[in-house]
Amino acid sequence: MPNTTKSQNRHPVDMLAEIREAIKKLEADERVCKEMILASGDFVGDEHVAVPKQASRKTIDRGMLEARFGKDAVAECCKETSFVTLSLFDKADIAAAVK
Repeated sequence: MPNTTKSQNRHPVDMLAEIREAIKKLEADERVCKEMILASGDFVGDEHVAVPKQASRKTIDRGMLEARFGKDAVAECCKETSFVTLSLFDKADIAAAVK
């Protein structure tokens, strides 16, 4: 097992879980603020100004492409990318599942 560096007596895995929870809360707070601003129409604060922008994007409907051109033809146009994810689990939940 590789050597891990602990910071402030917290394991990086535990810090990552804590950060993800904080991000979820901040994103929820952001949604509430955005809804309040849009509902009120008041875009000027004491320190900042919000500028609303309407945006749209086009996405490809893979199912429709496959129906029209066939799965093989669509697969030829696809590229694969690789990335690493970290799934976090509460140790207490794992211990309870093992019992």
